[in-house]
Amino acid sequence: MKKKKIEILLVKEVRTLGNSGQIVKVKSGYSRNYLLPYQIGKIPTTKTINEFQIKQKEILLKEENLLEKFITLKIAIEALGTLIIKKEVVSDTTQLFGKVTRNDILILLEERLGFTKTLEKNQLQLPSINKLGNYVIEINLGKNIIAQIPVQIIAN
Repeated sequence: MKKKKIEILLVKEVRTLGNSGQIVKVKSGYSRNYLLPYQIGKIPTTKTINEFQIKQKEILLKEENLLEKFITLKIAIEALGTLIIKKEVVSDTTQLFGKVTRNDILILLEERLGFTKTLEKNQLQLPSINKLGNYVIEINLGKNIIAQIPVQIIAN
């Protein structure tokens, strides 16, 4: 007895089958027990295909708007110029008392730009800043848009 294969419209990417939006042939049990109940795929009718295409267009439009926002934010952040941070130093050396933290940078951005976005640890690339001098800080805003901010640490 030959197993029947049916066509499924993938709503999400499945590594072994294909990308979102593809119509693939799978065994009926696989679709009935996995793809359909977990809403990974749908039966491809004209209605479901049209609904999927409309959702994809909406998602693309949102991503384009988000990308534009990130680019304008990057331009605004980089237009600030060098951020100057005053810190206490240990006696006559260039060694800082404490070090510059993520919070110091975020407070400066909020004061100068009104930047209120909370950043994850991996979004703000902060080198170990424990001496006076010039540094470059990278902020990954999202969608691989990276803003570079020059920072100058001076004695208080």
